[in-house]
Amino acid sequence: AALAAHVPQEVFNEYLQVRIKVAETDIQEQMEKENKNKVEDLKKKLADVTGSAEKREIDTHRLRILDDIFTLKCPRCKLAFLDFEGCSALTCAGCSCGFCSYCLEDCGEDAHEHLRGGCAQEGGPMYCEHADWLGYQRRRKARMMGDYFATVPEAL
Repeated sequence: AALAAHVPQEVFNEYLQVRIKVAETDIQEQMEKENKNKVEDLKKKLADVTGSAEKREIDTHRLRILDDIFTLKCPRCKLAFLDFEGCSALTCAGCSCGFCSYCLEDCGEDAHEHLRGGCAQEGGPMYCEHADWLGYQRRRKARMMGDYFATVPEAL
């Protein structure tokens, strides 16, 4: 607050934006580290399994589902993201990739053009409430699970 009294408002606003960006990046890096550690722990547990080949295969499928379907990631650098603030055109904090929060398509630097008229692949609008966005994600994940299970041998 003392800083705000001594600098122009626009400089203070830029300062706040930088602080927010740094905090978001720190949070995202911490969550990515935690997720990576969890995946590594699961991989180690899987490697330590002395059970049947069928159990190992089931565990491998479980890890793929968690990592590839349930963890929303940047399509370019694979950094996980968790936040959604209303605009479906996201920018990765790790690599600055612009991507669609519905279909996770890499759109170069900016996903707004991809979302004009809504996401063609998933049908989501450019702007929506968080609860609605979660509904799109649930449907997307359910469809991906169905597609994935279609590739798994019936014997499992």
